[in-house]
Amino acid sequence: MRLDPLDPPSPEAADLAAAIVASRARALPGVQVADPDGRLQGPFACLPYTPPLSRAVQQVGSELRRSTRLSSAVTEAVILSVATHWRADYEWYAHARSAVEDGSLDPEDLNRIAAGERGLADPAADVASALTRELLATTAVSDGLWSEARTALGDRRAVEVVLLAGYYSSLAMLIRTFHTPLPAGAQVPPEWNDRTA
Repeated sequence: MRLDPLDPPSPEAADLAAAIVASRARALPGVQVADPDGRLQGPFACLPYTPPLSRAVQQVGSELRRSTRLSSAVTEAVILSVATHWRADYEWYAHARSAVEDGSLDPEDLNRIAAGERGLADPAADVASALTRELLATTAVSDGLWSEARTALGDRRAVEVVLLAGYYSSLAMLIRTFHTPLPAGAQVPPEWNDRTA
């Protein structure tokens, strides 16, 4: 990781790290948030460097999970589309397997998202993924895709898709900028193996 270790971390940073581990263990069971020595993985490794701001970031993520009207298929399609755009390996690792295991997406959906293709099994997830990709790639959403998204999602869910994409883009930017730790053996699309590209 590009950041120097917090050695020792401040009490505020240590408290934040413990809170991150506890909240993420509930949100994504089976995903390694910290290594066996307690060092945070992925974008979470950056958060103790700015405890007050990072606490606010964590609250946004928690509220997005708690208050959303998006289905899990739409949520995971958006997150994985963000991960694909940014080649954010930890995001892909944390969400791809659990999305298949809980039935939100199937393996073919993952392949389509990684390839930037349409055709996801869930029509709303397909539109949300396309909207996310187009917004990130072009900084806009075409009228045709907006009309399709509005029909499939409605206005409130469309706003939630954009907020979700923004939140996970901020985490992806931490991953890409600081080369945050990825658990050993984590699976990502093979073309992402060069983290500096």
